[in-house]
Amino acid sequence: MPVINLLNGTSIVFDAADAHETLDFLHVGLARHDVLDAEGAACESWRDTAVEEPCAPMLSFYGGRDALHSRLRSAASIIVDRRQPLDIIRDTLEERGIELARAA
Repeated sequence: MPVINLLNGTSIVFDAADAHETLDFLHVGLARHDVLDAEGAACESWRDTAVEEPCAPMLSFYGGRDALHSRLRSAASIIVDRRQPLDIIRDTLEERGIELARAA
């Protein structure tokens, strides 16, 4: 999931004042694309996007309407839950952010 989809403005924010000038990435290349355990987090090895498929489906919002539809699914979930995995992830992160804000 692209990290931009995790931002919720409460518990996960982008702080431009804290941004670094450079960012280093480490790619692990294997003979065959696979999942790696990085300190308990599942991560994918480097893959040739022209040849290899990702190990898991990529979850992402693709623009304004897509994000709006996601919000509508979340609002309607009180009656009938038709949320997609990314909707549930976002809703859970927002709920945690609200809980943290109340506790502070």
